[in-house]
Amino acid sequence: MAKSINDSNATSVTSVLVPAYNHAQFIEACLDSVARETWPRIELIIVDDASTDDTYSLAKEWLSRNPGVFERAVLLRNQVNLGVGRTLNKLVAASTGTYLTVVASDDLLAAGGIQARVDALRGSNSRGAVIGDCWLIDGDGIVRRESAYVVRHRANLSALSSPRAIRRELILNWSVPGPVLLFHRDLVQTLGGRIYAEDLVAEDRDLYLRLMAADQLRFVDFPVAYYRWHHSNASAIHVEQIMGELVQAERRHMRSFPPRFRVLIGFVVVGRVLRTRAEERGGLWHPFSVVHRAVTRITYRCHAALARRQKHELAWRPGPDGGRSGMSSRT
Repeated sequence: MAKSINDSNATSVTSVLVPAYNHAQFIEACLDSVARETWPRIELIIVDDASTDDTYSLAKEWLSRNPGVFERAVLLRNQVNLGVGRTLNKLVAASTGTYLTVVASDDLLAAGGIQARVDALRGSNSRGAVIGDCWLIDGDGIVRRESAYVVRHRANLSALSSPRAIRRELILNWSVPGPVLLFHRDLVQTLGGRIYAEDLVAEDRDLYLRLMAADQLRFVDFPVAYYRWHHSNASAIHVEQIMGELVQAERRHMRSFPPRFRVLIGFVVVGRVLRTRAEERGGLWHPFSVVHRAVTRITYRCHAALARRQKHELAWRPGPDGGRSGMSSRT
């Protein structure tokens, strides 16, 4: 792996990793958004995963039209389709930046998103990972300036913003869209030298479970990207496979969490299994699934109330002089 660049500099190099596959209609807009990013030192790495359309040639033409935009720009092509996980690991291995962020070839970066996430990591003295908010964009390029977390999953942004509540929130209500993660290069070694599972469609959920188990994930309430929601999203095509992978990943990583989180994960796994059985077999599985969903709603309301209380405690905790300490749950 390439040598990491010293992150003591105010503007360390950030590697923007673009896994590309059959997105000829979107790839140029994606690269335009990376060029518009305000972070001054960007390394662009693109790996085309054996696209059958013009994605690779369009990316190559774009780079030839825009020389010198980035400190370093690399375009690679897989001779055969390797899948998302292997392609992502290939991108990580080809990069040299201190910070790494991924944007799929159909998504867009939002200007200032790298700065917001790097600031969040540095502010918490962390060499882990941070996710930001993002807006939705459709296949025609129409932007909804609303949180993808909230619109698609009704996520609790206050809970995500709290270091004490983010793990509960993501266990009970998985809501993270694709192009929002930024992580420090040291995390590669922390996670055993490999970031992404290579045999999964839901490779991101597996990664986030490992990050949460190590308490290495934070959220910044700032739009860092545009998530394109259209009919060919992997999450829209492989619904049943992803559901099975979620259960396997949660079972696999459950014991890495502190005990209080293991109970929550086990509860969520039971719900996924009940839902699948009810859809496949019906019968008595259906009422059990309905009861579990009702209990889940109550549990989530309790979690949201606790998150509000914890946020209030952090924001208003008295300082040594009796006044406010100035602490905030935002990271």
